[in-house]
Amino acid sequence: MHEEPQIKCPKCEKAFHFKSRLLEHLRTHQREIKLTVHREPELKCSKCEKTFHFKSRLLEHMRVHGESLTKDVVSIA
Repeated sequence: MHEEPQIKCPKCEKAFHFKSRLLEHLRTHQREIKLTVHREPELKCSKCEKTFHFKSRLLEHMRVHGESLTKDVVSIA
């Protein structure tokens, strides 16, 4: 007899037997959010006027200016 999945997704009704499957599934929710977000960029580079929706993209961009990824270079636009 098969056991019912015990690990439930916090975003929907799906459940999984393995945490790894849940983590894989959670990426689908992240993709859905990225596809439906139509907002103004909130993060602004402190060295130039470029703006970003995601902190990770801003931190990646800071390499252009020779900044360390660990510095606090985030400002709200």
